[in-house]
Amino acid sequence: MLDFFFNCQPNGLACDIMKLLYNVSLHFSRSRHRDDLFNQWAPFIISTFNFQGMDITKANQEHYITLVVTCRYGDDILTASSCKPPADLGLNMTNNFELTISSPLKPAGIPLEDAVIAAGRELLASTASWKQGKTYRKVVKTLSRAKDPRDAAGWHCRVSEHKPEEAKFDEMWETLGKNNAMTQLQFVPEIKEAIKVKEISPTASIWSFTYKLPPPFSPRVYTVLQVTHLDDVSPRSVIVVSVPIDLSEDPGLAESTGKGVKGRYVVVERFMELENGNTEWRMATTGTAGGSIPAAIVEWTMASKISEDVPNFMRWLRRRKLSK
Repeated sequence: MLDFFFNCQPNGLACDIMKLLYNVSLHFSRSRHRDDLFNQWAPFIISTFNFQGMDITKANQEHYITLVVTCRYGDDILTASSCKPPADLGLNMTNNFELTISSPLKPAGIPLEDAVIAAGRELLASTASWKQGKTYRKVVKTLSRAKDPRDAAGWHCRVSEHKPEEAKFDEMWETLGKNNAMTQLQFVPEIKEAIKVKEISPTASIWSFTYKLPPPFSPRVYTVLQVTHLDDVSPRSVIVVSVPIDLSEDPGLAESTGKGVKGRYVVVERFMELENGNTEWRMATTGTAGGSIPAAIVEWTMASKISEDVPNFMRWLRRRKLSK
């Protein structure tokens, strides 16, 4: 019976359990929290299939899943293990991920963190060929990429370079890297609330940001999955990727978000050490404010608006250092 289970296309509750634990394992495969997560789920599924372990290996460029399963039938307990490719278990394992506001993520479909970071790196690399725009305050360069059929809006980028006396890499890592969301709340005047809805892993969380707009516009709420990655090999760099996520399918999570008109944005930020000792801060974004704000106005003001983040952060960082 167990062998039949592993060789058929799972469905219903069994399929949901397998997909859930499979995704959890992917997210936490490098984390000591993985076993704790399995233990948390066990009480919910012990009457059907108690998944006591899961291991993911890779051979010949293909991933294999080893499951150790205990099935309880009345007073009898049977244990079996199986090693199968994901396709044989009805699972779709892919690293493909596209940065877009057109199709927000769902709680049940959160991608691999590595895939999110890889997409962020690819986007930032592409900014080298984007159209050059204005330079603000003599230090913040802007670039843009027009909307194409894959995009719901155009893309905008800003680039600035900072000397150690202005902002060291470690300072940017501690603030905009480790604590990106709460730091934004401190220096972006439009952000009135930042709520951590759920921590997915030590480097990935769901956040809800409430922005206050000038009258007559209502507040905007942006709910995102935020993933952070530190490359701690010289030259060091940090990438923070924020992508929209729709929590409507999970009422419990949805209740934890701010109140207002729902907008969407993608933001990819990178802080990178340069050979001259400075730190480059590069950010690319696309978004829609939702509601009645015309997309043309958002596009027209985007370059100027994102450029303001740089002096605002630097002023906040100076005050922070002086207060210590």
